[in-house]
Amino acid sequence: MGLEANDLSMKIGARTLFQGVSLQCPKGNSLAIVGESGVGKTTLLNILALILPTHSGTISFDGVEAQAWNERKIRKFWKEKVSFILQDAGLDDSETVAYNITLKHGLPWRHTQQEAYAAAQQVGLADRLESQIVELSGGEQRRVAIARAIYKQADYLFADEPTASLDDTNRQLVQDLLLEQVAKGATVIIATHDLTLAAACDQTYTLTKI
Repeated sequence: MGLEANDLSMKIGARTLFQGVSLQCPKGNSLAIVGESGVGKTTLLNILALILPTHSGTISFDGVEAQAWNERKIRKFWKEKVSFILQDAGLDDSETVAYNITLKHGLPWRHTQQEAYAAAQQVGLADRLESQIVELSGGEQRRVAIARAIYKQADYLFADEPTASLDDTNRQLVQDLLLEQVAKGATVIIATHDLTLAAACDQTYTLTKI
């Protein structure tokens, strides 16, 4: 079924950032959230991902409303079904590529090593598993974040400005990798200023200032 949100609103102090937001992103589809700077794209993305609460409205995953979930249920949902790509990639700079993909030290199990290698290979970083994150370019770091989602086999992938500040080659590569996850059945929701990326998605939701 995918993700469905109805009548979401968000207030910051006395200011209403947005209200009446309703959208759907079926399983195996991609949705780009676009709009001018300051309109609340990242905030909406975080609400949809259950990182922030909404002041009104409902969010459902695969037909199950998530508003009543407690913290334990949300953590379980994140652990089993969700990956989130932050604008700065959200990686641990002091750790290796392998650790950032698997969040495990030492890769003690053969199948874990194989899965980590396969994920890194898909993003073109199979030869960098033991490299430190600080040794990688910005584009490579975004690809590590996508490799983590591939390794996790996430059902839902949220991405905040995944192509920001990348050169054309890396921008296209990151776009292709994200859409490959859609082709494999993931539901991908992206907050972006990149209109080329937005146009490549199945749907676009334009958030406007009140």
